[in-house]
Amino acid sequence: MDVWFYVGLGLLIWAIRDLVFGSTYLWERVTRAENPGTYWVCVLVWLVAALAILATSPTTYYLFS
Repeated sequence: MDVWFYVGLGLLIWAIRDLVFGSTYLWERVTRAENPGTYWVCVLVWLVAALAILATSPTTYYLFS
């Protein structure tokens, strides 16, 4: 298994945690209630990065082939 598979999983878990709790961390804490635009941009960046890393990871091909 390569390290990028675990990086992708970590980012995916981080994004799911952010969605559940309604706050994320950029340079400081960003909450959905106080600053929804920044919050959603951050969470979407984490999700897109996680899915892109997982989609291109050789481990993903190995597990699902």
